[in-house]
Amino acid sequence: MKANILYGLVISIGIYILIALITFLIKQELNLELIKMVAFGVAIVLFISAFPLYKTLYHGSRVANPTYTVYIPPDEHHQQKLQNEYESSLKKPKSTLGGIFVWAAILIIIFTMLLTVLF
Repeated sequence: MKANILYGLVISIGIYILIALITFLIKQELNLELIKMVAFGVAIVLFISAFPLYKTLYHGSRVANPTYTVYIPPDEHHQQKLQNEYESSLKKPKSTLGGIFVWAAILIIIFTMLLTVLF
């Protein structure tokens, strides 16, 4: 968790520096309002990219078109296989890229609010 926050902080500061450089190269001045608007847009894009939309669409479509099956009595071998797969999925390391993107987006929004209040 601490690593996600640290990586998010580095990414958010890097994004602000990159936006400031691009703004300075294009406008020949540091336009703070433009930097804040672009940073907020980048934060929204990071939030959207952090969540797996394909899972939402897949499960949403399954609810919209439910499939009905006949009742099949439980099979002990199948249940044991599912239990083993579940336990092995708990041992796998979780992907932290989504967490890093969420923290980067949160920090960008906080920096944008601070810049808005201060300047």
